[in-house]
Amino acid sequence: MTVTTMTTQEEGIQVRAVSPAQIAELAQRIQGIAQRKRDYIVPATHLRMVDRAAAGEQPRVDLVAQLGGILGDVSYGIGKHAHAQIAEKLGIHGTYYRRMLDTPHALPLLAQNVNHWLEQARSNFLMRELDGRVRALLSDRYQPLDNTDLFFEAARVVHDIGGQIVRADLTEERMYLRALVPDWREQVAHQRAALDAERGSMRGVHFDGFSDRLAGGIHKDPASMTIGERRNGGGGGVMERASRDYVCPGIVISNSEIGQGRVLVEPFVYAFYCSNYAVFGESLGRVHVGAKREHLGVLSDDTLRAEGAYVWGTIRDYIRATLDREQFRARLQRLVESTGEMLTAPQEAVDSVVKHYGLTDEERQRILNELISAGDPTVYGLLQAITATGRDTADTHRAIELERVGGQFVTAAPELVAVRR
Repeated sequence: MTVTTMTTQEEGIQVRAVSPAQIAELAQRIQGIAQRKRDYIVPATHLRMVDRAAAGEQPRVDLVAQLGGILGDVSYGIGKHAHAQIAEKLGIHGTYYRRMLDTPHALPLLAQNVNHWLEQARSNFLMRELDGRVRALLSDRYQPLDNTDLFFEAARVVHDIGGQIVRADLTEERMYLRALVPDWREQVAHQRAALDAERGSMRGVHFDGFSDRLAGGIHKDPASMTIGERRNGGGGGVMERASRDYVCPGIVISNSEIGQGRVLVEPFVYAFYCSNYAVFGESLGRVHVGAKREHLGVLSDDTLRAEGAYVWGTIRDYIRATLDREQFRARLQRLVESTGEMLTAPQEAVDSVVKHYGLTDEERQRILNELISAGDPTVYGLLQAITATGRDTADTHRAIELERVGGQFVTAAPELVAVRR
């Protein structure tokens, strides 16, 4: 039987859009993905792994799907997440699977293992394909909620509230959308707006022993200074910054098309002055689970939209509920309180945060750097140091994790770090 081989494209989509033109371009990109992708319900017994090296090609394995009809047997490349899902679905230990995959002469053994367990399986899979590559192999109960639908559903609701999408990130694993309602802005009224005598110097009373370490990574040159520092001309500028410390509410909406997590709607507070986000937990965590499908073959876009109609309605409701002005003001009050909570030992406070949230040594150094540079040894200052570290982190997934840490920390701070008021 003839096997059609589909071409593959490079993995690892990573796009960050922050201007209106970039966001519009990203919207076109996800529309293009939606138009090119295909979804199939395929019995396990209609799948087999083939070793391409046996045919004299470059060492790799492909997945052949018996799709029937005019398509016949089609050979697809396999994405890294699909490999992990194949191992999980078939009960093959991930480390063993990866070792075989990474060893060219073991590829025939990998294909033999996979094909043996595919033949024993009595289940159907949802196979998500894009540009000739299997990007996900999921349960037939998995309910696809695609990025293009989420983008435009979210944009409509946010616009109706008076907000705007201000940033979008797209990786192979997830899409993140951030929206603000700038007209709801409020000022954080600092309870310790002045640098009183008790506060002392950041490089003196509260950071004893650090002045001799500034050359070891704590000091910043102008090229690596935070946005807040540059606006202050490089100085500490706590008084000036306090007078400008306006924040507004927003949400971050995230989704995975390939089974790497739920649809999440999470509130955040955005600081205009330093462009930091503090994410305050989830309002909605929707898993991609629907009814078991009996139909085999191609899943049309119309079918997927009909299945998702109720879910999209729920997501719209949660977006509206999360962008709630009174909830924002409650979070604002906690931020105001945190400005009056002086860290009795800033270094120990940073160490406590790092240990509690499992942060890395590099992240610890960056947080400490930000805290010293800003000159604000309060819970609010440490919150901003954490979220600034997230803001400047290149990896999208890790950046939002740090922003979540910031939101969690400001709530948990009284139990987590020593403070005096």
